Amino acid sequence: MPKPPFRMTVRGSGGRALPFGRPDQQSPEGFRFTVADPDGTPLRVVIVPRPQERLGEARWVDARDAFDHGDLVRMRVEAPAGLEGRRISFIVEHSADGAAWSEYEVVAAVIESGAAEAPLEVHHPVFSRHNPDPHEDDVAAAPPARLRFHAELAG
Repeated sequence: MPKPPFRMTVRGSGGRALPFGRPDQQSPEGFRFTVADPDGTPLRVVIVPRPQERLGEARWVDARDAFDHGDLVRMRVEAPAGLEGRRISFIVEHSADGAAWSEYEVVAAVIESGAAEAPLEVHHPVFSRHNPDPHEDDVAAAPPARLRFHAELAG
């Protein structure tokens, strides 16, 4: 097997060698290392970790104890200025018993003026894209459904 055209040693801020893949805990940059090209010319490399931008608490704009089938409600999440213009997804889930949750709908939004907001038309999970006209016995027997959601940065 031929040797790679470079060598690499990762050293901590005190000059001691660190195992590859472990960040230097003393350095705000995270990783600093030197590589050499095939001619032996050294190149100093610094890898700066990007701070994790986090979304705020997701909430219903119209906070009520219950929604009726067909209601149009709004979801909202606050976001730091560094995320302005980014796309987010509101992941909505439903449960009949509060223990087992499954996906209900995913709604896209864009962060504008420090927040993202999106509408959701509420329908009982017994009505679905696959079953838009359920039997009336199924509707009458359906227990109340619980909804929850959270927001994630999209791609």
